[in-house]
Amino acid sequence: MSEDLERLTVERKTGQELFHAQGQELGFDLASFWQWVASDLVSNATRGRLAEYIVARALGLAATDVREEWAAFDLQTPSGIKIEVKSAAYVQSWHQTKLSSIMFTVRKTRAWDAATNRQSHESRRQADIYVFALLSHTDKRTIDPLNVNQWQFYLVPTSKLDERMRSQHSITLKSLEQLSGGAVHYTALHETALREALEKAICKTTVQKIHAGAKSMQKMAEKSVTQSDLNRVLDDWDGGSPMTQEDEFVMYAAMGYTPESSEVPVSEREAYRKYLED
Repeated sequence: MSEDLERLTVERKTGQELFHAQGQELGFDLASFWQWVASDLVSNATRGRLAEYIVARALGLAATDVREEWAAFDLQTPSGIKIEVKSAAYVQSWHQTKLSSIMFTVRKTRAWDAATNRQSHESRRQADIYVFALLSHTDKRTIDPLNVNQWQFYLVPTSKLDERMRSQHSITLKSLEQLSGGAVHYTALHETALREALEKAICKTTVQKIHAGAKSMQKMAEKSVTQSDLNRVLDDWDGGSPMTQEDEFVMYAAMGYTPESSEVPVSEREAYRKYLED
C-alpha cells in the first residue's frame, strides 16, 4: 500500500489535454482552466508565480521542467545555486486610494521534503541567494506584467540577510536598495550576476574575519603568545562556536601565514590575496 503512495512524477502539460468523464470528452481543455485561474497577472498569488517564471527564463530555466509547489527554495541553476524569488508591486488588482508600499518577507522557514513528507527541525533561509522582483510600473492603465521592462530585480546573497541587525522577517525597498547595491533589469539577470553577487559577499565576510583575527592576534602578541594561547583563541572564535577550517585559515593568515592547502576553499584564498593586494 505504501508503495502506491510514493511521490507523484509530474509531467509537463501542453494545455491541449481534455477534460473528460471516463474517456468521454467534455468539450473544454486544460488551457481554458489556465485562462480562468491565472489571467489576472497582477493578483498577488499569480504575480508571485509569474515572477518566479520570469527569473527562471532569464536564467535559462523552466523551458522543459515544471514548478515544484512545495520545494524548500524556488529555483536552482545547473551549477547548484539555490534561488528564492520574492515579488511585490505598487499596483494591485483591487481599488486603491494610493500605491502600495513595497515590503518583502524574508522570514526563515523549515524545509519540507516532498519525497519523505518530513519537515526539518531547523528554521533557516534555504536558498543561497534571493532575487527580489519588483513590478515597478506605477500607471494602472498601462500595467503589463508580461513586459519585462516594467520589472526591476534586486540580488541579495542569503548571508547578507542573515547578518542584518534589523528585522529578520521583512525588508523595505529602501533597505533592499542599500543591501543589494541597486536594481538590475531582465537582460542583466543571469547566472554570472548571481555568482558575482555571491562572491562579493564571500569576499566581504572573509575580509571582516581577517580584520577581526588581526586584532585578536595583535592583542595576544602584546602578551607574549604561547601555543596554548593560540589554541584557546582558535577554540573560542566567534563567541564559543567551533572553529571551521575556513576560520582557522583566516586566523593563521592574520598572523602572516599563507597556507596553500587544497582543502582551503578557493574563495577564501582569493579573498585573502585580494585583501593583501589592496
